[in-house]
Amino acid sequence: METQTPRHRHLVAFPVLVAALAVTFAQAPVDLPNVLSSVTQIFSTADDERFTFDSGVYGVVYAGGQLQEEEDHLYLSKGSVLLASEGVIRVTIDDVQITTLNGSIHLTRDGDNLVIAALTAPAVVVSGDQRMVVPAGMQWELSGNIATLNEGFDAWMKARLPRPLPISFIERKIGDLSLVRVPESILPEQKQFLPLDVLPEEEVLLPVSASHVISEKDEHVLGVVCHTVQQGDVDRFEELLNLSLVRDALKTDRGMAVVAVLLSQSTEGQTALRMLLLQQLITDESVWLASSFHPAFRNIAWAIFEPDVSVESHLTRVFLLPFSTFSPDPFSDFVLERFSVSPKGMLTMVGDSDAFIENVIVAHMPLIDRLEERGYPQRAMYLSQTLLDLIASADEPTQIMLQAQETL
Repeated sequence: METQTPRHRHLVAFPVLVAALAVTFAQAPVDLPNVLSSVTQIFSTADDERFTFDSGVYGVVYAGGQLQEEEDHLYLSKGSVLLASEGVIRVTIDDVQITTLNGSIHLTRDGDNLVIAALTAPAVVVSGDQRMVVPAGMQWELSGNIATLNEGFDAWMKARLPRPLPISFIERKIGDLSLVRVPESILPEQKQFLPLDVLPEEEVLLPVSASHVISEKDEHVLGVVCHTVQQGDVDRFEELLNLSLVRDALKTDRGMAVVAVLLSQSTEGQTALRMLLLQQLITDESVWLASSFHPAFRNIAWAIFEPDVSVESHLTRVFLLPFSTFSPDPFSDFVLERFSVSPKGMLTMVGDSDAFIENVIVAHMPLIDRLEERGYPQRAMYLSQTLLDLIASADEPTQIMLQAQETL
């Protein structure tokens, strides 16, 4: 059954709760097809519920699952759900928040266990002060609380090790998505001129009580932004960003949603435009992390100035990026070069730098051989050199560091 959705609703798929996800977490090569371009509309089956929300999120609630949408935010109570969007998806599961950008993810909640499968886009997990990123093409399971740095680097890193998704699982879920109606565009009607172009500013700045009028004004402003971006006019977009009227509209939830879709619809050659769009989004720490791992946006994310984020987020980014290098998508030397200096930059942020270096070595060294086996010698070389540079930065290398240095 295909479902039209108001702002608040529950989706429950019957008749029974599905058993825990039956997927073999094999260490197999992962190939991520370009899937979202081929989504079509076909009828649903009886056991699962396909949905298309006005927010631009669409997917499947599998038999026995329960998903609630409220004010463009999703809440998963039980079972399995498949989600996709051009923009940002946010899902809450108890005290865990999951964020993804421009792609698809699969979530399964079975009691206290949560399995996150990042199909075509990375999934950022936030639980209190703790962070985790599941790179595209990988999966991660959470049972209970995520280990903290207070438990030591060894526990912290082991708790965040992702595993590859079987390609057969990805293909099946992409096939499920192909049966769901793609949502209508959430972008506003394009406008050529700002309200200030036709009215004195004092007539535009209405009282806060006239919220519906202010909302219409913001929608008009977003229409101008949409027109400018889709015309590829970088100079005018920069001029618009200098106006408080535009900045205020972009800071709203609606504005952030529009910018995310505009970013997703931009092309690889529109580097300057993409940088400006992404800069409007990365005030959200989860979006910053997601863009740092996203195959379409990581070049831009690693090029722009980093926002003010927690040490936990920096450490998560540095520790997990090498796990995303197994993607068959192009992985630029630029990102690998920027990453190569990041572990050393963490040394001043962590308490025990020797323990940090040793645990990074233990976690990342096995990836080098696997990258070479998969046919990515350049990525393996960068990771090897990054570890060597990290070892060289130690005041007094430990035995583990010296042994790794000889091997590398």
